[in-house]
Amino acid sequence: MISQEAVHHAKCLVALDNKAERSKQSTIVGNEKKIRGIASAHLVAYIEETHAEKEGSAPTVFRLAELTDMYSTCLTQLGVEVSG
Repeated sequence: MISQEAVHHAKCLVALDNKAERSKQSTIVGNEKKIRGIASAHLVAYIEETHAEKEGSAPTVFRLAELTDMYSTCLTQLGVEVSG
C-alpha cells in the first residue's frame, strides 16, 4: 500500500504531520547552529590573526560594533537571515 492511498484517522494524521514538522524544524535549527559556529570561527580567526600581526606593539583593541558587523556579514554570506 502506498502512503498516499492510505486513509488515516484524523488524530493519527495530525500526529504524523506534527512529527514531520518537528523533524524539519530540528534539521533547520541544527543547520543554523552549524553555520553560526562557522561564522564564530571566522571571527575568532580574524581576532587571532590581527593579534599575531601586531604582537609586540600596543595592545589590540576591537570595537564590539565592528565585530558584530563582521559576524552579521559572515552569517549573511553563509545564507542565514540576520535581524536587527
